[in-house]
Amino acid sequence: MMKLIINFLLLISLFTLIPARAALITSDLSADAYIAYQGMDWAWASPDNIQFQGCSGPADAENYLAHVYDNAGDVCSNQLMAPEFHENWRYATASELDMLLNDIGLSAFVASNGSLIQAAAYWNTAYTTVDYRNFLSGYVASEWGSTGYETFYVRDHETLVPEPSTLLLFSLMICLLAFRLRA
Repeated sequence: MMKLIINFLLLISLFTLIPARAALITSDLSADAYIAYQGMDWAWASPDNIQFQGCSGPADAENYLAHVYDNAGDVCSNQLMAPEFHENWRYATASELDMLLNDIGLSAFVASNGSLIQAAAYWNTAYTTVDYRNFLSGYVASEWGSTGYETFYVRDHETLVPEPSTLLLFSLMICLLAFRLRA
């Protein structure tokens, strides 16, 4: 019976040895929707750099940084959400955008299958893709305000560390195994 319990606990421990995030990041973005470069994650968020497109938007646009504008009388063709719509993302600084154009380049955003690594569907109500031609022309921005500019958001790259409960479970399994070998 003891052997069955030990084998069961060992099997359970194998499925619980997963990494946990060092910080409380709860982003909806999948790992294939952004790139990591020099300690930062880069998301190609939109093919346009306008918060409200095709409508005038609300009088107080600040209240719609992370909420979809849904006024039935003034329907937008697209709403670009603020980077904060997903936790820990922020606007890129001017120097970071320079690094994007001069160091990172378009090739970093091309997946092995030839598709673009982009996250337009995560920050736009209508757009689901981006326009690489604007990128090649140097039309990139982060804070809103320019039609025809590609929008990029950044965040500090997360570090994965073992979860404390995983270490406890692993230690317990080692102790049980040592106890079994003694007996």
